[in-house]
Amino acid sequence: MPETEGEVKKCPRCGNRFLCKNHDIFNCFCIMIPLNALARQLISEKYDDCLCEACLNEYVAKTEGAHEK
Repeated sequence: MPETEGEVKKCPRCGNRFLCKNHDIFNCFCIMIPLNALARQLISEKYDDCLCEACLNEYVAKTEGAHEK
């Protein structure tokens, strides 16, 4: 499968378009973003679909060092 294959999605948070490879998750950018438990929780409570790389990184930064319950 060529590296560019995937689904073009619109990020539900910021509206930017990005290439999602959820059918080939080990080749998708999101697998490389270290989401902590709090970031995962906040994202899953608010969104039902994938977020773009920039938004995932913002969640990481926003929750970095936060005390998790």
